[in-house]
Amino acid sequence: MQTMQLKIKQIIEAEMPLEKLLEIKLPIKVSYRLKRLSNKLVPEIKMFYEKRSELFKELGKKDGDKDSWSILPENTEKFLEEMEKLTNLEVEIEFTPISLEELGDELV
Repeated sequence: MQTMQLKIKQIIEAEMPLEKLLEIKLPIKVSYRLKRLSNKLVPEIKMFYEKRSELFKELGKKDGDKDSWSILPENTEKFLEEMEKLTNLEVEIEFTPISLEELGDELV
């Protein structure tokens, strides 16, 4: 088991590719490790989206009857500053590395 420091933006960027990897038929050991990693990242992803929603509600206005928000023009700079702080937060994730040999011929 190793520890890795990741910024929230790296985790968010890895969300879709990791989901795609989990859909591929891989050796059980690799599949298990990827799922464990995914399970460790999901709470961080969820927290990011919750905090981002809070910023939208704090610095924006609701768009009519829809469940969407827009940042008020006078709050754009503040929103971008806060998002920068949020996405640059670092978290520590424990994971078990996967070697190319363990992948077999599936992705190589």
